[in-house]
Amino acid sequence: MNYTMDSVEHAKACLIEKTKLEVKSFLPVLETDLNSLKHYATRYFFGVITLGNNVESGVLYFENSPFINIAKNSQIISLFQELELVLVEGSETTSQHEFEGTFRGFEIVMG
Repeated sequence: MNYTMDSVEHAKACLIEKTKLEVKSFLPVLETDLNSLKHYATRYFFGVITLGNNVESGVLYFENSPFINIAKNSQIISLFQELELVLVEGSETTSQHEFEGTFRGFEIVMG
């Protein structure tokens, strides 16, 4: 199988090797409610996270451990299980969601 280091196929292959499970479901995701990117047992996310103005920072988690901080007004491509966000003090929300930003990528469930 051919893939680049930032491809979803590479992320799936790594998860199969690490978890010793098969990919149970694989769904494309475009999410503006970044609060929905929470940890559930064998659910993973792979894709582009963009944080906006009213987000002070974000922390990505893998296997219940934080592994990288994301600054506001930035993007990152990563494989992770949960995103935790800190709202800028005194900022107002610009939509129905508490945090400003997007996730564009894939939800991968192993099983």
